[in-house]
Parts: sequence; C-alpha cells; structure tokens
Amino acid sequence: MKNVKHNPEPEDSHSDETLIKVKGFDDAVIGVARQHGRPPFIVYDTVEVIRILARQFKKGGSENPTEDALEWFAYNIQGAWVGEGTPAFIEKYGV
Repeated sequence: MKNVKHNPEPEDSHSDETLIKVKGFDDAVIGVARQHGRPPFIVYDTVEVIRILARQFKKGGSENPTEDALEWFAYNIQGAWVGEGTPAFIEKYGV
C-alpha cells in the first residue's frame, strides 16, 4: 500500500489529507469514504480486487487462481492495518 495525495473538491474539509492506496487496484476503487472524526479512506470493491488478483495468479501459473486470490486477499490486503486511513473493502449487495 502506498500513500497518494487526495485531490478533493473545494468544499472538502480534508484537503490536506493523504489517502492510502493499494497499488495495482485502481480499477476496483469505488470511492472515498468519510466518517466523523476520522480521516477519509479509499473504498474498494472486494469482488473486483479478487478478480484482479485471480488474473495475476493465473498469469503466474497458479492451478487454483481464485482460491489463491482469496487467500492472498484475506491475509495480505484485507488483513493489513497501516494506520488511520487504511482502505476498506466492501461486498456489494442489493437492498
């Protein structure tokens, strides 16, 4: 994960905040979330992150790319805490 400068809209009260980004997963970004009293953080689509990882594992010759992607994601991405602003991963569902 790396820090990237957030380019907020003019009315954004966190204009000087740095967002933490998971390298290589820009296509899985849903947006930026904000909660009272906390810095903003990037929100990723879990399913899309798994798809991206599975493609990478498949290119690397994995026999079970989806299973490997799920395991890698759970331990190395979703399970990582890198301080305030750690990205969140959501699973979409219909309400």
